[in-house]
Amino acid sequence: SSSAESKPATKGGGWGSDMSVRAFLIDLNGMLPPCVLPERGDVVQSVGPSGGVTIKLASNWKVTDGKINFRIASADASPKRFEVRAENGTGGIFVNGTELQGEARHQLKSGDTILSGTTPAQARFRFSITAGDVVQGGLSAYGEKRKEPAEHREELLARLWSERKFHDVVVRCADQEIRAHRGVLATASPVFSAMLSGSMREVVEREVRMDEYQPPDVAAMLEYMYTGRLSSTCDKVSVLGLADQYELHALAQDCAAAMLRAMAEDNAVATIRAMRPYRDREHLRPLWMAMWKCFQALLSQEAVFNDCVDSI
Repeated sequence: SSSAESKPATKGGGWGSDMSVRAFLIDLNGMLPPCVLPERGDVVQSVGPSGGVTIKLASNWKVTDGKINFRIASADASPKRFEVRAENGTGGIFVNGTELQGEARHQLKSGDTILSGTTPAQARFRFSITAGDVVQGGLSAYGEKRKEPAEHREELLARLWSERKFHDVVVRCADQEIRAHRGVLATASPVFSAMLSGSMREVVEREVRMDEYQPPDVAAMLEYMYTGRLSSTCDKVSVLGLADQYELHALAQDCAAAMLRAMAEDNAVATIRAMRPYRDREHLRPLWMAMWKCFQALLSQEAVFNDCVDSI
C-alpha cells in the first residue's frame, strides 16, 4: 500500500533515525509491515503474521510463505549490498520481471521489485534503501577519494618543487641555478624572509647567491623546505650547517637524527666533531646528549679510543 511505502520502518521508528539500517523490503500487497534488512551481526525478530516473514540469520535470511521461497544475503560489509536468489534453486522468483535461473543471484538496487510465484499477486516486495543510507553511502565514497588537508598540502608542495612552474627567484651556487618560489622560501626560513623583503639586492635582482655551498647541499635544503623530506643521499653534516645558518630547525633536527642513527666505530669521532658546534642550540640539545652518550659507549672500543687519541 502507499502508506506502507511512504513510511518504512527502521529500528528507531523513522527515516534515518538509525543510520545503521541499511535497507528493507516493502510488501506491495500491504499484508506485512516493512521488513528491515539487518546489519551483519544484529539479531532481528520475525515480523508480520505467523508464517509471514521469518528472519533466519542476521546477514542471510529467508522469506517463506506459501510459494514465497527466496533468500537475501549481504554481499559485503561496507558499503552494504544485498543479493537475492531462489532458495535451493527452486525457481519462480522474479526480479523486475526477470526470473532467476537456478542458483543465479541478483544484486539488488533500491527500487527493485521481487515477485514470488507464477502470478504477481501471490507475493510482491520492493527492495528499498533509506534516504539517510543513500547519504551515508555517498559520503563514504566521497571520503574514500577525498584527500586529507595535510595530504593535499604535501602533494601540492611536492609538485611545486618538482615542476618549478611560475618560479620567481633563482638560487645560484657554483655554476648552477635552482629555480624556486619566494613565498615558499620566505615562509620556511626567517633568514630568507629578510633577504627577500624590502629593497634588498635579492629582491631587486630576484636572485640569491650561495656560491660558498655545494649545489647538492643547497638543493637538499630547498627540497626540504618544499616537501619536509630529507634526501637520503645528501651530506647530512653540510646540510646541517645550511639549516643552522638559515634557521631551519626541523631540518637541523632531521640531519642530526640521521647522524645519530649512523653513528658507528668508524665515524664516531668525526660525528661528534661535526655536531659539537651546534651542541648549545636548544632544538638540538637532546640529540647532542644522545650522541654524546653513544660516543661514550663506543669509546670503550679500542678503534674509537685510538681514533680519538690521534685526533688530539
